[in-house]
Amino acid sequence: MTDEYLETTYRSRIKTCPFCGKPPLIGASGEGWRGLMIHCVTDGCLAPSTSYYDHESALRVWNRRDTE
Repeated sequence: MTDEYLETTYRSRIKTCPFCGKPPLIGASGEGWRGLMIHCVTDGCLAPSTSYYDHESALRVWNRRDTE
């Protein structure tokens, strides 16, 4: 899977970073680049990230907010 494919497929479903409010990077991860990694690279941010082979799990974990 390419990062471009992942970006096109998931960008509209991913919330901004819970700490800085900026859009996160989306990329492939894991063996065979089959996983989905979502992480913030904004300078000064706490830089949270999540990475799962199951893409829906990665989306669910990244998008979770304590206030919801």
